[in-house]
Amino acid sequence: MSAIILHYIMLFKKNPSVIFRDYEHFGILVSYKHFAYGSNHHMPSTDTMISPTGSIIYKQLTDVYMSIEEITSKVNMYYPDVEEDILKHDILEFLLQLSSYNYVLVDMLPSSSILEQFPTEFSHSETTINSVFENYGLQLPRLSSVHLEIASKCNERCIHCYIPHEDKISLITTSLFDKILNECKTLNVLHFTITGGEPMLHPCFCDFLRKLRIENFAVSVLSNLTLLSDDIIQEMKLNPLLGVQTSVYSMNQDIHDSITNVKGSLSKTLKAIEILKDNDIPVQISCPIMKQNYDSHESVKQWGLMHNIAVNADYVIIGKYNSSTDNLASRLSLDEIEGIHQNNKNIAPENNKSLESYICDVGGASICISELGLVYPCAGWQSCILGSAENQTIANIWYNSDKLTKLRTLKRHQIAGCAECPAFQFCEPCLVRNANESYTHNPLEKSEFFCEIAKMRKRNYAKYNQNK
Repeated sequence: MSAIILHYIMLFKKNPSVIFRDYEHFGILVSYKHFAYGSNHHMPSTDTMISPTGSIIYKQLTDVYMSIEEITSKVNMYYPDVEEDILKHDILEFLLQLSSYNYVLVDMLPSSSILEQFPTEFSHSETTINSVFENYGLQLPRLSSVHLEIASKCNERCIHCYIPHEDKISLITTSLFDKILNECKTLNVLHFTITGGEPMLHPCFCDFLRKLRIENFAVSVLSNLTLLSDDIIQEMKLNPLLGVQTSVYSMNQDIHDSITNVKGSLSKTLKAIEILKDNDIPVQISCPIMKQNYDSHESVKQWGLMHNIAVNADYVIIGKYNSSTDNLASRLSLDEIEGIHQNNKNIAPENNKSLESYICDVGGASICISELGLVYPCAGWQSCILGSAENQTIANIWYNSDKLTKLRTLKRHQIAGCAECPAFQFCEPCLVRNANESYTHNPLEKSEFFCEIAKMRKRNYAKYNQNK
């Protein structure tokens, strides 16, 4: 055991920015404060598992500071045969470790505390919730995240969007939203992603956020932010488990607005980002790279750096889900992608991948539900309908869908040509991408374009590492 030297009374309480779920065999802790201002919020980047004992300890915490003696007294009811001093010591070690990740808040933390090792109650790693369930031999799969499109309507017409513009016409009904919410609560779902279209077009948007907050769900909102209002801001401020993602394509107004097809959209989005940040609402930026902003996307990264906001920029643009590929006219050429790779030499193979690896996590922990209640394996794959949340239960679809069961078995060698490809460890195959670019919606029909990118990555890896 490590030595702990106390000079003050230590008080502990739950961090309101953390969500907890008890799965009997272990618990899961999730925080969204890492979502945006990375350098200012020292939070884990993944969900964190704690043991059954750790779950019991954590459940005793409240929103009010408690002494270690008060917490020990509560935990002691579960372990009456353990000496109180030993129990107190172990609880203190555990809570101090959680506090180092800001999962627990501490008042009057002694500066002389020494912790050289941690108990086995806590495990933080770059693993997925689903792998945890698998390791524990529990029923698989378990639904932990729902991507809910509350509106297909959108006030922008982005040239690269995978949703056909003629389909942007509908809003989710309140009754369907409530049905989905209640069923997800029963299923112990952790995350909701609220998106569209443009979700803020829905007149009940604030009410939906309020319901998610009351039921203690972690929430991501995907929005262009051009419709951000004071009411929305006030509701978002109430939920410490909420983060926002928006898209900025260029700091050049003409370029950004030409991509959204809405004049003045850049200024509205940037103003909204600054308002969110001023109100301590986590926000991050997505910057899809395409022909139109190839020479100016770096300006978005610089703006994000200046404002301490994370920016994710990539060139992955997928075809529309109706197999129309007209939006791919904006996709970068292989030569342009080569230019991006030359500026980023941190290319490495995925050594843990084999031809027997699953293609992706589709159906492993998440699903997508449209505003009409149609259930898909993931966002963008609307050609693969698993069922309807309108007239079926989500649990029945999740556990009994024949299509979903089949998708969970798919492995890399089943994609045509993958077994013979020498660059498969540099490839990131995507069933959605394959399906949307196939005239037959076949997810196992490889995208030749991304095959060429994998070969390019392999060549560049060899080039940049030959002298190392």
